[in-house]
Amino acid sequence: MGMTFIFGFLIIVLGQYQTVMNKDLGYNPDRVVMCWHQFGNEEGNAKSFFKNLPMVEDYAAAAQMICYGYSGDTFDVGESRRVDARIDWIGVDFVPMMGIPILEGKNIAVEGEILVNEEFVRQARWTDSPIGKRIQYGRRDFIVVGVVGDYAIRSAYHPQEPILLMTSQNPGFNYLRLKEPFGQNLADLNRQMAEAFPTDDVVFLALPQMLEEQYTDVRRFRNAVVLASISIFLIALMGLIGYTNDEVRYRSKEIAIRKVNGAEASGILRLLSENILWTALPAVIIGALLARFIGNKWLEQFSDSVQLGICAYIGVALLVLALIICTVVFRAWNVANENPVKSIKNE
Repeated sequence: MGMTFIFGFLIIVLGQYQTVMNKDLGYNPDRVVMCWHQFGNEEGNAKSFFKNLPMVEDYAAAAQMICYGYSGDTFDVGESRRVDARIDWIGVDFVPMMGIPILEGKNIAVEGEILVNEEFVRQARWTDSPIGKRIQYGRRDFIVVGVVGDYAIRSAYHPQEPILLMTSQNPGFNYLRLKEPFGQNLADLNRQMAEAFPTDDVVFLALPQMLEEQYTDVRRFRNAVVLASISIFLIALMGLIGYTNDEVRYRSKEIAIRKVNGAEASGILRLLSENILWTALPAVIIGALLARFIGNKWLEQFSDSVQLGICAYIGVALLVLALIICTVVFRAWNVANENPVKSIKNE
């Protein structure tokens, strides 16, 4: 049971780790680095500075870090409805630079224009086009000029949230997409920042690394399950070998008599395998069911989780049963092919 359970649970953990690491974020984090630093009072000052650096491919700015969640507020969307949403203040280059798709309308260009995501539209219950809708925030009205695709602002532990984006002339967080080679260019960039701003803490961090660090606990848990799987496999294998040896020794006289009466070696091996399989089958089934139950409980903490059908657990059970058969055949091969007279004399 233990081997089937740990193998079944292992495929869930491995599958979920791959799911969260390869999740479609709704934007392109490749070669993106971030740092908080304000260059004067205009976004254009920072853009001009960074675009002139040889390792920089593109530039954008926003008020918050895209991977650690935005601040939230409540927005009046009309008809006595309100939406609790996340908000960020961005430069006009942010959406195209990050590869966030605009599904309807256009990008923001001037103050007073806003973008909303698909989840915002769903929660606002707008059945017609959102373009041109007015949203009240504070004492001002803002006009929706575009709808962007849903994108992740937190880890896979959290569901998709409504997002509202509005313009800002000096957001604060600088987003750069570097050229290849990424690692070398990031090191060169931070070295130049240290030389240009010796009194300020201007250090750019890699967005892909920050995203990966969100799942450090999952990675550690995966590694622990892998080690546990190896340990349980070795323990179970030693126990199975010992059980097979005892079974063969206990039934050696019976095997010899069957061979004297004309039984083939294949028949002897089938007899031993069937006997052990019937003993192991209930434990294998229970282990597979337990792996599915506990695995699904563990997956409940994620908003996006791997979906494993019943065939995956059946496959694990069959793999364990095949391993049992192979072990029995390997350990009983010599006895099944031994001269029966020798076995009877030993008895």
